[in-house]
Amino acid sequence: MSAQPREQHYIPELQLGTRVYVRGIGSAAVHTATVIRALENPSEKPENQWYDVKFEGGRLSRFHASFLRPIPKS
Repeated sequence: MSAQPREQHYIPELQLGTRVYVRGIGSAAVHTATVIRALENPSEKPENQWYDVKFEGGRLSRFHASFLRPIPKS
């Protein structure tokens, strides 16, 4: 009997707690925030991923992955 291959499940690139740079729409301003949730992504395509983030001042917002860049750990 041969082993069945395991199904691979989609895992978003940015995980809970990841610190990110947030680029504003139509703005050169860049802010920092923390990922608090990866939204459900039925397509399982990274280019369709959205995230909820929390800014340092406590404000919550939702961004498409294209507006977020992980901050390298030092």
